[in-house]
Amino acid sequence: MNILVPIDFTPESKAGLLVALDIANRTGAHISLLHVIHEPAPVGVLPKADLVAKQQEINEEEHFMSELIRKMKGELKLLTEQLDTASVEVKSFLAFGSYNEGLEEHLEEHPADLIVMGSSGETSIAEWFKGNHATRTMRIADIPTLVIKDNQKISLGGELLVLVGIRDYRTESIARIREFAEAMRMNVHIAHVTEPHDLLHKSISDRLEDFARAHGFTDYKVHVIESGQKVEQVQAFVEAWHIDVVASISEGDSGIARLIYGSDTEDFINHVDKPVLAVTM
Repeated sequence: MNILVPIDFTPESKAGLLVALDIANRTGAHISLLHVIHEPAPVGVLPKADLVAKQQEINEEEHFMSELIRKMKGELKLLTEQLDTASVEVKSFLAFGSYNEGLEEHLEEHPADLIVMGSSGETSIAEWFKGNHATRTMRIADIPTLVIKDNQKISLGGELLVLVGIRDYRTESIARIREFAEAMRMNVHIAHVTEPHDLLHKSISDRLEDFARAHGFTDYKVHVIESGQKVEQVQAFVEAWHIDVVASISEGDSGIARLIYGSDTEDFINHVDKPVLAVTM
């Protein structure tokens, strides 16, 4: 298994790396560190009088970028040296452009099985449209993204809550959640938070049993969580059942759709006090 860890040297991203190292030590996975360097936008056509001055500015920018690359390589090397990586294969990569561009390009060239990253869980007004790094990663990647907050840990053999709706899902998306649970030897809880239009609980339980069998789960419990404020209901369930990780499936909406309809997965990332394994349909 290849675990990708986006790193920007903040305490949050380093916390994500620590969890990735723990998972790698337990599962035999190897780790790829990715730092994205923002590149200035290309310059358009300029009048001749400005060309000399602009060329000097470009030369200065190239020198700055060269020094920045050298510094970032050194920072990545220092980071791996500071951590206990002796038993884990760790490779470091630099990408260029916006965060989205760098992540997409890296995943095309170096496919991964899981992304692990830290997040503060804070959401600004701008991030409602474009998303913070964690939510943007979740929308871009077609692999699970495990989001860690506040130096959280994940226990081998812990409890995994899989939140599902009463609908059809892509087999590949659910398989990735099941494979994560198997790799971490986690006990699986498959649950649905009821909506006003839902059928009787017995019918929902039957549908959850059908879902579990259809997607290859063999050792699991099913639960129907009473409707209400969804995040609060999920948090209460997490505390009652000592859940270690919450898995949620997202449509990957952004922009106006995100603002109007919201995103349960992003709400869980920002407000539920446990790591969230996000899978985008």
